[in-house]
Amino acid sequence: MNRTFAGLLEYFVITYAKEEAGFSGETLRSYYASVEQYIFWLKEKERVSIDSMDTSHFSKGRIRAFLLHLEEEQNVSASTRNLRRAGIVAFLAFASEICPVYSNAYLEAQKIKIKKAPKPKKDFLTIEEYKSILECIDISKRNGFNHYLLISVMYDTAVRVDEAVRMNLEDFSFGKENSVVIFGKNSKYRRVYLTSHTVNLIKKYQLATGVVR
Repeated sequence: MNRTFAGLLEYFVITYAKEEAGFSGETLRSYYASVEQYIFWLKEKERVSIDSMDTSHFSKGRIRAFLLHLEEEQNVSASTRNLRRAGIVAFLAFASEICPVYSNAYLEAQKIKIKKAPKPKKDFLTIEEYKSILECIDISKRNGFNHYLLISVMYDTAVRVDEAVRMNLEDFSFGKENSVVIFGKNSKYRRVYLTSHTVNLIKKYQLATGVVR
């Protein structure tokens, strides 16, 4: 591996973050954007090229100045500012494992405090709204029942869309405790229990498709 800054960054983005660390696509994009913005900011502020960057360009003072620039000049939210900090720290954590000279920069960057951000408002569908959505689905049409089942499972389990599309029939368990194992954020599994209504829909789908476990 090329252990220059450019080489470390390339390996971090192309190989480590995606294949070894198992970051989700969303996390990977966020981390890449963080380091990319920091590099462009350094190039504009200090006229430094990516080929000449090294651990000295990741001092605590520089990173804090960059984050302050985001807040005061680009008017980003506290949560976005925290994401940019997290991306830079994640890169430095990786770099310090490959090149110990980055260890101090990593430890110092970790000391930069995370700003308190307002918690995002979480809106939930009421039972009436949920029923209204289901009533709009014509199960007599092609894929209508599939859509009806998908909405029911998502409402029942509160999964994200990316988690829902990764579900397989093998993930569902029926019997004394009806449940599904979900592969979610940070490559972690969790078990969620199902209502009898959703279980009946899944069993109807199995009979209709001939896929019975």
